[in-house]
Parts: sequence; structure tokens; C-alpha cells
Amino acid sequence: MSSDNCSDPGAPGLKHHGGHGHLKKRIGLDIDFRYLNNHGISFKNQTATSSSNFNDIYNQTIYNVAADYGFTVNYQGLQGTKLDNASRLSGHNNHGHLGLNYNNLNWKYVNTAPRN
Repeated sequence: MSSDNCSDPGAPGLKHHGGHGHLKKRIGLDIDFRYLNNHGISFKNQTATSSSNFNDIYNQTIYNVAADYGFTVNYQGLQGTKLDNASRLSGHNNHGHLGLNYNNLNWKYVNTAPRN
């Protein structure tokens, strides 16, 4: 998830999240994920969206479920099949992006924790 210092836990030293304005603006609201292959297993590939291992159905399911839970600021790579519930954006051919949109949520914030 996006951190307060834009660090990328999957690649120490990189600051991928800084490009989306996460620094102090979207802390904890964005998630990067590795795309799923034809066996439903995440895989790492710089051009994953155009790989024969990229599974449209499995990856579409991720975006659909994410959208059901308010993650509608979603990105996919520029290559491969255009999936629903995600916009194309450069820099995302090797991973997907899920972003929470508070405007689509009907949450009520309270000062105390709910009681059991």
C-alpha cells in the first residue's frame, strides 16, 4: 500500500508511488499488485499485460471486486486487453494499481471504536 514516504516495498530504493501524488496525500489509499497468470498466480514481468501468461479473466476479477469495495482510481498498463474498472496509464505494464475513492463511499466516522 502507499506509504507516507513513497517507498516501494517490492523494490527497495525505488519511489514508484511518488508519481501518483501519494506523498502525504493518499497514504494507505493505494495498492499495487502483481498481475495474475493463467494459473491464477501472481507473476513479475516488465511487460506483463502483453505476455501470453497474462490472464484477462483473473485480472478483470481483481478490478471488479476492488471497484465493489470503493477502489475506483484504478490503473492498468498500456499494452494488452483493455479491462473494465481500470484506466490505462504508462508505468503499469508490470503491475496493476488500485486506488480508494472516498467520494464513492458512504462511511460514517466516529471518535470511538465500535463496541463488541
